[in-house]
Amino acid sequence: QAPHQESHPAQATGQLAPAAKAQRAPQDSSQGIAQAHAQVPTSFPGGRWGHALAFVANACHYFETIRHLPMPLLLDSSRPASHFGRYDIAMAQPLAVISHKNGVTQVEQNGVIETTDVDPFDLIGQLQTELLTDTSTLPQAQHIPFTGGAAGLFGYDLGRAIESLPSKAIADITMQDLCIGIYPWAIINDHELQKSYLVSQ
Repeated sequence: QAPHQESHPAQATGQLAPAAKAQRAPQDSSQGIAQAHAQVPTSFPGGRWGHALAFVANACHYFETIRHLPMPLLLDSSRPASHFGRYDIAMAQPLAVISHKNGVTQVEQNGVIETTDVDPFDLIGQLQTELLTDTSTLPQAQHIPFTGGAAGLFGYDLGRAIESLPSKAIADITMQDLCIGIYPWAIINDHELQKSYLVSQ
């Protein structure tokens, strides 16, 4: 079962970044974002739409409002300590979670965990296609770094799922080699434009 990690070296791909899966009782995706103001919408086909939020430079501000939800994840720009990052992306409550460890791949969805022989990279793409609508090519999404998709952990040892590698290091970390969630929404801070917004399905 995939660990619920709040902040971890992570990558995103999907509609404009990555994919995954999840269990959990139905909850309001916008729960915890009650302080968000001005619902200035960008309409998306298939029900996607956006809400403008008050810009907050601290990445943890909005993350604190969603961290109680299942499998919260924060991709932190490291602002203001570093000026190189532009976006903070916070998300939670994935529709599905894919995990891989020691050659075993599991998919968790709607509270059910199943073991599968399907390649984990193929699963990411399959679940992303099944569960989300690709809006990344829409004119409204051209300057949005992530419109929903797969995000999570790709560990170094995941390379063993691709090729045979010598086992020299001691396995002293009980963490999946891969743990990816398929997220239908995210809160984004754009430090360059000083804007914050919620994108969702």
